[in-house]
Amino acid sequence: MSCTKEQAYDTLIAPLITQVFDACKTHKIAFLATFEIGSAEDQTLCCTSALLYDDCNPSPQLLGAAHILGPYAS
Repeated sequence: MSCTKEQAYDTLIAPLITQVFDACKTHKIAFLATFEIGSAEDQTLCCTSALLYDDCNPSPQLLGAAHILGPYAS
């Protein structure tokens, strides 16, 4: 059975990102992940997850990458 990128993200990737987020939050590990899941209707659709709290001590490079991605990574 074929599915869209968005459906694949929702069913396969999102649950894993939730686990990653929880583990990173517990251990104060900064992270940034973005997925391009665009379709014919919306070619620019992305899903971004980030943990950039000060107590995770994100690097300037990671913060810079989040800035490039724009408000979606905030």
